[in-house]
Amino acid sequence: MNRNNLIALFTFGVVLLALGVLWFIDRDERLIRKRLDDLAETVSMTKFSPIGTAKAAKAFDTYFTDPVTIHTNKDEIDGNHTHEELRSLFLQGRAASTSIHLHFDTPEFISCKNKQAQLRTHTILTIHFKGAESGQEQSNLIINFKKFSGKWLICKITDPTYN
Repeated sequence: MNRNNLIALFTFGVVLLALGVLWFIDRDERLIRKRLDDLAETVSMTKFSPIGTAKAAKAFDTYFTDPVTIHTNKDEIDGNHTHEELRSLFLQGRAASTSIHLHFDTPEFISCKNKQAQLRTHTILTIHFKGAESGQEQSNLIINFKKFSGKWLICKITDPTYN
């Protein structure tokens, strides 16, 4: 091999190593961002069918620990909730609305290590109620995740203004 080929091969190896390191450094953060995107997709629907709602309610549980803690200054949802209680809240929301859309802004990670993560994000929840006007709620939330059996689950949701 000539010198130029050796340099090119060495450079290629360094680039691959750097990409590999970057892939593993923020891998958990990417997985958590994907979980938030998937949760938003599960919650958001414009046409509800009984079968679609049942599937979404079952999938909804899989994003949270059992129980999950919620502190948002909204008495109807604050507290510790089991999967069964979360599913009930989800189904009540679906029953009262014609469409729901949930959006998470790109999260800012506060920490992500030792199978625990904490992030800050802005959320927008838009609901079109049956026989009533639409409602939109925007919130800044701190969301805590724990990794169980390789899956990142939400264990706590807090509004920073919670008192």
